Amino acid sequence: RLSSDTLQSLQPSMNLSSSNFHWKILLSIDEKSLLICGTTDQGSCQMINHQLEMLISSSMPVVANDPINSSLALIVPEKQLIYFAVTYNHQGK
Repeated sequence: RLSSDTLQSLQPSMNLSSSNFHWKILLSIDEKSLLICGTTDQGSCQMINHQLEMLISSSMPVVANDPINSSLALIVPEKQLIYFAVTYNHQGK
């Protein structure tokens, strides 16, 4: 179980500022890793393991980079794919 305290503890290691960061997607990939996406770096995602160590960090924006627009992810394990649906946002930061 991942608590809000645990998520807050991730912010310093991921260079996230609590004043302007919003979590967009939090998905369990399998029993060993989580996909976390937020508004930092224009909507980047990270994959972390159960010890909260970063495994992968996206090099391109994936989700909406503001607190209002929506983002959705769907994992298809049989094909090893993740689909994203994101509301268009014309505000690049």
